Amino acid sequence: MQDQNSSGLTYVVSEKSSFLVISFTGPLIWGNENVVKKCQDEIAQRRCDRIVLDLRNVGAVNVAAIPEFVKLQASARQKGRLRLCGLRNDVGRLLLEKGAVREQELREDLKTALKSLGPAEAP
Repeated sequence: MQDQNSSGLTYVVSEKSSFLVISFTGPLIWGNENVVKKCQDEIAQRRCDRIVLDLRNVGAVNVAAIPEFVKLQASARQKGRLRLCGLRNDVGRLLLEKGAVREQELREDLKTALKSLGPAEAP
């Protein structure tokens, strides 16, 4: 699944076993809240308990978009364990300063994030 709006934020969802990876591309800015909300709705419909938000291709973020991004993370945590990865220095710094991410959930890259969530449960 991929979603996009006119201001350029997109995401792609990859699911395997109990893992869900959501890779965002574009700016996380005011006007993109609807894309983040659609992603939140999609998480709610999935059967997974290990979720990674991959932000390596998010080049900008502003405070107007943070509340919906925080809701997205809360929704993911309700399903299970959450990791965020690939935050660029300026994006990560702003999200940390605003209390929009939990430092213990941050990982450098996707491989490390997936590994930190542990093995998939047997069906």
